[in-house]
Amino acid sequence: MTGKYGSDTATASATAKVTVQPAAPAPEIGILKTPNPGTLPVGGGEVAYSYAISNKGNVPLSNITLSDDKCASIVFGSGDTNLDLKLDLDEIWMYSCTVNLTGDHDEYGDRHREI
Repeated sequence: MTGKYGSDTATASATAKVTVQPAAPAPEIGILKTPNPGTLPVGGGEVAYSYAISNKGNVPLSNITLSDDKCASIVFGSGDTNLDLKLDLDEIWMYSCTVNLTGDHDEYGDRHREI
């Protein structure tokens, strides 16, 4: 910055240091479970579930374990695009499971369920 008074020039400068703190780690996971088919005939039948697992937090997640008390044989399909075994913020991991349902299974009534 400069200023003049008559033939004299005044000069000044200033600096400022700002430190930005990183956001506090906030891990959060999202799950979308989808059955196929969504409706079974009387007596039941086979249902294939797909699970889309997303990172809704602000840090990568590791040691991801998916379980479902309605379908025991869950298999990882795809999604770890950089193969680092961490669910990154821009990744969606896909899992699947197939089960044969018989009788009355009202607990499967939601066509899509996001947790």
